[in-house]
Amino acid sequence: FFFTFVRSFAWRIMHGRVTQVAFATLAVLTLLAMQPSCARAYNSTISTRNDSVVVSVPMNQTVIIERFDEAGTIVESMDLFSILATMNATAEQLRATLMSQIASTDTALAELSTSMNTRLADLQAQINAKAEADDVESAFRAVDQAISTAESDAVATAQTQADSAIGTAMASLRNNEIAALQSSVDSLGSTKADLATVTSAVNNLQSSIQQMGQSLQTSIQGVATEVEPLEDVLDCNDIGLVYDASTSRCIPAFAHTGCSATIDAGDTNQLSSECASTTFDGMCTVSCKDGFAGSAKYRCNEFAEWVLTTDPLSCTDVDECAAGTHDCMGVCTNTVGGFACSCPNSELLPDGKSCARLDVEFLSSPFNLRYSSTSNCAAAQTTMPSSIPTNAVAILATATTYNTCQNDHVTYSVGRSYSHDCSTWDNRVYDLNAYLNDVLLTQEGDSSGASHYGFSSGSMIVPLNGRTIQLRLSMGHSHCTNTIVLQVYGYFTGQGILPTSQVKNIRIASSTAQHKISVGKPSYTPATAAGLLGTITTFVSTRRDHYSFSLGRSNNHPYNSWENEPYSGTYYGDNHYTHQGDSSGQDFYYGHSFGSSITPTATGGGYQMYNNLGFNSAGTSYFTHQVFGYVPGGNYGSIRFLDVSKVAKLRWKLTAFQQYTAVAKPSVVPNGARGLIATIYTFQDQASTDHVVHSFGRKAAHGQNPWSGNVWSYNSWLNDILLTHEGDSSGNFHYGHWHGSQIFGLKDDGTFEANLCMGKSTAAPHYITMFITGYIL
Repeated sequence: FFFTFVRSFAWRIMHGRVTQVAFATLAVLTLLAMQPSCARAYNSTISTRNDSVVVSVPMNQTVIIERFDEAGTIVESMDLFSILATMNATAEQLRATLMSQIASTDTALAELSTSMNTRLADLQAQINAKAEADDVESAFRAVDQAISTAESDAVATAQTQADSAIGTAMASLRNNEIAALQSSVDSLGSTKADLATVTSAVNNLQSSIQQMGQSLQTSIQGVATEVEPLEDVLDCNDIGLVYDASTSRCIPAFAHTGCSATIDAGDTNQLSSECASTTFDGMCTVSCKDGFAGSAKYRCNEFAEWVLTTDPLSCTDVDECAAGTHDCMGVCTNTVGGFACSCPNSELLPDGKSCARLDVEFLSSPFNLRYSSTSNCAAAQTTMPSSIPTNAVAILATATTYNTCQNDHVTYSVGRSYSHDCSTWDNRVYDLNAYLNDVLLTQEGDSSGASHYGFSSGSMIVPLNGRTIQLRLSMGHSHCTNTIVLQVYGYFTGQGILPTSQVKNIRIASSTAQHKISVGKPSYTPATAAGLLGTITTFVSTRRDHYSFSLGRSNNHPYNSWENEPYSGTYYGDNHYTHQGDSSGQDFYYGHSFGSSITPTATGGGYQMYNNLGFNSAGTSYFTHQVFGYVPGGNYGSIRFLDVSKVAKLRWKLTAFQQYTAVAKPSVVPNGARGLIATIYTFQDQASTDHVVHSFGRKAAHGQNPWSGNVWSYNSWLNDILLTHEGDSSGNFHYGHWHGSQIFGLKDDGTFEANLCMGKSTAAPHYITMFITGYIL
């Protein structure tokens, strides 16, 4: 056992790097003390001291350990002091080996420091070559500090851990293991034969030596762990960056100029991108153009380059038609990157999305809206009955006004809003240049010459505000009761009525007689419009000048449009109006508003005007055309205009009342037409001043005294339109009168009915000339 122990102990010392040989000596001496019969020690003594066994051997003697069998025969012997000398030599060799390892560690650290200094010099040279002076200084300081800190910390940590490991191992071997072995020897003192305890002590010593080796290995690994970040620092420095320990990666220290503000993602349908964050680590999302779906995200990296963080951008077409995200009024057709709108049976407007057609329907049972007022600028509002459908955008009516004192000059406004100025005479309409409801209509009186028997102005197109209309009554009222009757005989559906915010005025001031003018299209109507809807007001600075004017597709017609010249003429414009004055007994002293108009347009959406026909050039005429809508082009709706060359004429010369129940439409109007559009001129021989009323439309069977408040009293269907030719006690239309544009219905057989010259009292001829400019399908 002893030999085995000694060999094992010596091997453990050499391979476990133990430097304390006294443990082995103590073990041997203890065995000698416990087994004195195994030693031949002359002049030696064995005694006890302080509860310890002491073996005393003279200097000139040695200790021989012999091994014998059960018969007492010596089978093996060994010199104890020789063994101790060998063990001491082995321990010294181990110490030398440990010191060599420490020296190697110091050498490695010195070489690492030299390598770092070399790389630092290279980095500083690169920085000097490309950095600004002030940034270089800052970079040197940052790099020096980082390298110095890392180097100092690493070397100090490595040295400390090495020393600590060695010291710990030595101290542990001295203190703990000696104490453990001493305890084992002490316990063996009472039982010499307890070799198992000794074996346990030796095994503990062996474990301690192994732990010491592991501690040294951990110390060396710790040094490597501290040195590894230094390598990362140098790697980052090689590419112009610094090492960030918190993220374990290279980042820019001072020279990062930021990524570009735009990114080319390589897709032709990419939306031009302006990246908000172009600094290091900034993110930018690139999207596709409208009509395509897709996006990609990029990050601004250490080298001021955009790098993808998602899949590459791939823009795919969006089918807006299938998704229901289009805004076509008509039919949607998908296209690559968008969609196209089309409008079957209607016009595609310039916005490329809206469809427009305007249709007219005639009521089979017209109804009356009646209003009376005794005060200036009274307000009224009416909701349409169920006979006007919810999709109606305007009503079609004929208007008749009357003053119970038979002589009050007032103006009415009818349309979508009565929120406007109430002073609508003496050229105020021109001067205000504002939205004054949709339709303005004047009843003459006072200094103008009275509309003694009332006045019927023909057809009026009145836009609806949802289901209602609003009115201003008797603007300018001075006495008695004023009444207005709107006989509603039709309505409009579709598109073409402008929002009130887009209603604009065309204004013309002229002092030139026979003045031809090309009028451009209003701001909010399309250039493709076939016609304009509006209301017209005129004023002349001399207050008493008689003249007329035409509007439409051509102003190439005779200028002498008075004294019954139109009766024998062919074309006098599409719309024609008379401003009364001079020898007329009724002057439009305060100006005159004619109600609504429908004016065919020339190319480009404007119209041609022939102004001041018969003007005396002794002042200025003022013309205001407030446009509240238009007729869409393309011949899709029910409103159609005849070519100028095909404008047809119907005319009558009567000396007494005449009723017609089947007036044939002109042949140029196609079969199936349900109504006519016309401008009408009336003239009475100047030797007579008859006051007469005419009606046109689908029903002539009505009361034949539509004057002096009778229209109010009748409160029934009085054909489709009523037109008054002033005379008798009213101021007379001395030179004749143009009544502007008129719309009335046809019967199913394509004919219309008329009551002409109602109220005629003289035998002088009365002339009626109707120019058919269009029709209603």
